Amino acid sequence: MSQTVFDQSEVLEELQTILASTELAGAIRLQSFLRYVTEEELAGRGSFIRAKTIGEDLYGLLSNKGDDPLAVVRVDAGRLRRRLEIYYSKSDNLRTIRIYIDTGGYSPRFEQISPKMTEVSSDASHFGSSLFSKRRLYALASVGCVALFIAVVFGVNSQQKNMDNVATDAAIRQALFSASPAKLQAKNLSDEARDLMFPAVDRKRLIATLDLFEQSIKLDDEYYAGFAGAGQIYAMMASQMPPSSKRDTFLLQAQEMAERAVDLAPSASWAQSSMAMAAFAGKDCNEALKISKRAISLDPGDIYTLNFDGIISLFCGDFDRAVQVTAPWIGKSELAERLIFRNVAATAEYHRGNFQDTIDLYTAAINEGDPVGALTLAYLAAAHAKLNRNSQTKRNIELLNEAWPTFPLEQFLMSVYTDQSIASDIITTLKEAGWKSSSR
Repeated sequence: MSQTVFDQSEVLEELQTILASTELAGAIRLQSFLRYVTEEELAGRGSFIRAKTIGEDLYGLLSNKGDDPLAVVRVDAGRLRRRLEIYYSKSDNLRTIRIYIDTGGYSPRFEQISPKMTEVSSDASHFGSSLFSKRRLYALASVGCVALFIAVVFGVNSQQKNMDNVATDAAIRQALFSASPAKLQAKNLSDEARDLMFPAVDRKRLIATLDLFEQSIKLDDEYYAGFAGAGQIYAMMASQMPPSSKRDTFLLQAQEMAERAVDLAPSASWAQSSMAMAAFAGKDCNEALKISKRAISLDPGDIYTLNFDGIISLFCGDFDRAVQVTAPWIGKSELAERLIFRNVAATAEYHRGNFQDTIDLYTAAINEGDPVGALTLAYLAAAHAKLNRNSQTKRNIELLNEAWPTFPLEQFLMSVYTDQSIASDIITTLKEAGWKSSSR
């Protein structure tokens, strides 16, 4: 990444101070992570730092093994960001050189702070001069902290948010901590869980993520995010199941969680997006798309809300909209790659008849370390079959059977698409190519 040239000795000195801090005490993997990315940046290789390179160089992971081997990289990055925020929120650590890892990437950003700035009090009375994203305002409002400041909200682009809001986020966390340590922990858990939802076809992942959201709710049942996230998880699980009492239970829980989130923060994009997913799980596509569009209008830059809008559009059969929403975000940032913009676009292109685009997009997803799963290989096999590439079709079916032999692909597709004829098209194509369903 391009940034001001800093004295390497000063940066390394700050690095060593952070590594020796209580915030990273005992966190060997996080220490190695921070040391690796900092040294790579100083060596001029910052632009090459990606989840895939960290996984391979630091953890010895291979991106083509297992369900999502690079998930540990994404989780550690989120944990490290939060520990750095906590580290710099303490007045004793307000040094002239700071190291940040902004959301959306893994390359560190070094920041020169003037001596005067290091003396600025972290008291909440200074909040009025800060820039607050809409999402952070909602979070503060939900815990009764608005009285502490007068906030001015400006529309800033995502790059400005990455550069300007790190210190603000730390201040917000201080305010939450001042109100109640439990409130801060509830926010931390919700933020962490939000990054762990995908690939959503992995039921174990969804259940583990749901546990984090439920812990957030237990810590503070007046903070909306835990309910919003839990609602989305329940909705995803319900949408992937055939009609059953268990599906009905998950759907009811999705609706209840989403409604509670909206009650607590009606203007929060995440809360409205959760309500949209609940409507989608209930097979009400018109309502789901209407609410999802409302969620986007509340925060057009909320990448997570856009991600879910793409999912709803795809499985409701609005393939043009699915591509329109997701295409601008493909490859835009590491955060975009941790979500499934490219996967949604690849799947939508198949149903639009653009089979080579499906192959190109899914191949790029594999190479770039995006979430991959059984659907990846299923759509690759089907796209090759549509183009009469028999050897490639056969190979992808073999890989699908080897990697996910028990995944109920037919059941999943027939459940998640609101129009079952869409699911039938790809299932028929796969069966004609030699694939045998394990759903029945």
